[in-house]
Order: sequence, then structure tokens, then C-alpha cells
Amino acid sequence: MAGKTTEKLVSVQFTKPYGRYSKGDVAGFPEEQATKLKDKLKVAIDPATAKKAADETK
Repeated sequence: MAGKTTEKLVSVQFTKPYGRYSKGDVAGFPEEQATKLKDKLKVAIDPATAKKAADETK
């Protein structure tokens, strides 16, 4: 895999359908794109936040 850089991925959980992703899907994205999905587009959140919210509703 010469020439490939290893970029850390950030997990997000979708709160709305977006592209090929459905509500509830979890996927990894480069940090800049994950931030855009969460903060600008408001279609995803941090999976830990989603789990905490789900636990509180039980």
C-alpha cells in the first residue's frame, strides 16, 4: 500500500437519512467531514451521545 496515508477516522451515527446512509447507521469519516456532518449539516451525532440518550429513555 505504498503512497497511502493513514488518516484517523471519526465515527458518527446518523440521525436522519443522508446519501446511502439511513437513520441509525454508524460510519467512519475523516475528522473534517465528520465535523461537517455533525455541526453544519446536522445529520449525525457522536455515537456515544446517541447511546447515552438511548439509555436515558429506558
